[in-house]
Parts: sequence; structure tokens; C-alpha cells
Amino acid sequence: MAKNKMINLEALDSSADEAKLQGKTDSTPPKTKEFIVRGVPADIPLILKQHGHTFAGFAKIAIHEKMKRDGLI
Repeated sequence: MAKNKMINLEALDSSADEAKLQGKTDSTPPKTKEFIVRGVPADIPLILKQHGHTFAGFAKIAIHEKMKRDGLI
């Protein structure tokens, strides 16, 4: 373990003062909204679950791809 005599405290203080430290910025997550999707056949969420997907995740991907294809985003 290092002893205090081996550490140059003045050099440590000056380097800490000269360092350009940046604080963590608080980034707010994007706003989301919950939607209820009606009229979806009951077997679709089951099929998605069997293949390791969630309905919400799959729907988000599908909507994003459709919006790109239609030139909306």
C-alpha cells in the first residue's frame, strides 16, 4: 500500500484542478404513450411468444418499418 510520503499531494491537487471534468447530463427519455390494439386475432400474440417476441415489441418494429416504407420518417 502506498504511503503518504510517496504521493506528491501538490501535484495531485494541481492535476485535479486542471482536469476538464464534465458532469453527467440528465437526459430525459422520449415520451411514450400506451395504446390498446383491438381486433387482433388471439393466436397472433401466442405465435409471437412461441418465437421469442412480444406483441408490443413486434408491433413497434412493424410500425417503424411501414412508416419508413411509406416515406413518413
